[in-house]
Amino acid sequence: MTGAASLRWLFVQAALIHASYSVVRPMVSYRALDLDAGSAQIGALAAAFAVLPLGLAFVVGRRADSLGPRRLMVAGSLLLALGCVAALLAPGFVVLLLAAAALGLAQLLVMVGQQTTVARSAGGLDRDRGFGSLTAAASVGQMVGPPVALSLAGWLAVRGWSESVVGLGVAAVVALLASALLTRHRGGAAGEGAVGEPITSRRAFSELIRTRGMWQAMVTSGTVLAALDLLLAFLPAWAEERGVSVTTVGWLLAIRALVSLLSRVFVVRLIAVLSRRWTFLGSLVLGVAGLALLPFVDVAGAVVVMCLLGVGLGLAQPLTLSWVSNLSAPNARGAAIGLRLTANRLAQTVLPPAIGLAVADSGTTGVFLGSAAVLAAATGTVLRRRLD
Repeated sequence: MTGAASLRWLFVQAALIHASYSVVRPMVSYRALDLDAGSAQIGALAAAFAVLPLGLAFVVGRRADSLGPRRLMVAGSLLLALGCVAALLAPGFVVLLLAAAALGLAQLLVMVGQQTTVARSAGGLDRDRGFGSLTAAASVGQMVGPPVALSLAGWLAVRGWSESVVGLGVAAVVALLASALLTRHRGGAAGEGAVGEPITSRRAFSELIRTRGMWQAMVTSGTVLAALDLLLAFLPAWAEERGVSVTTVGWLLAIRALVSLLSRVFVVRLIAVLSRRWTFLGSLVLGVAGLALLPFVDVAGAVVVMCLLGVGLGLAQPLTLSWVSNLSAPNARGAAIGLRLTANRLAQTVLPPAIGLAVADSGTTGVFLGSAAVLAAATGTVLRRRLD
């Protein structure tokens, strides 16, 4: 059985975790509203989700190298369930803020564990297939979780239940299911346990930073995710400028998500035809084109743009994961994945406000063109790099 095929259980677990976490994010905000929180407090909640992953991603990656990724996934799944219960029972905003920080850490533990497992369990095209399947499973969870949980919450709300209680309860149950799935797969996967001779965190960090191509992979990965954040944040403003309805915006985002899912499923076939390098560069070029075109199109043109962005912003995650894994030593792959996640969070924290301030007087046109320019610059850094 190939490495990717032997990890089907992991892909199911990934879908469950991402379904749970994608429900948690809006439901924590609903819970804050139940506690009479204002917009400033809800903004603080959003920051609380990100603060621990930004500071601890590399440390968590080192723990994946020394302890094995399965322990991280079990701990993260249980912490996700406990965080949901803490948010559900929070008597005040401070407890809810601490619960949000714990939920952000839980997602980090699970993501590092999942990605390290794939990095260790496969190589070559099978690693591309593994990361493509892992990110596709995440997309499925993100697509299915919110509509199911929020529909149930809305249905029970008319019967006297609180939407936040129902949503957080559903998220906790799904997280526990993911944890139970892990207990059924205690052994047998190549990615479990410590690998190779242990090295210090300082040495691992130094070697990773000095590896040729590593910083380009980090920069590209972070820039793509920051561009996606800007798309999600400013697409409603783009729609308002053109009189486009909220429902249409939802369908446009659904089209982008579906195209991303399909491109991840077929990433290995694309690599077989185009090579890994040209698949990566081609996807980035499509992302740049989509961002640059969006300010100048109507709804019909936006459908085409969302297809471009679905491929452009969808393939970067599995391909940069493969690239980082290929560049790192077997006993430092968790550290490499943690470092990549740190770069992602840093880019998502710094780039959106920086671009927003730089083009403050030009509306959504400036934001999307600025995002395209930054992504084009990141693409330029990898033009001469091998991804094999």
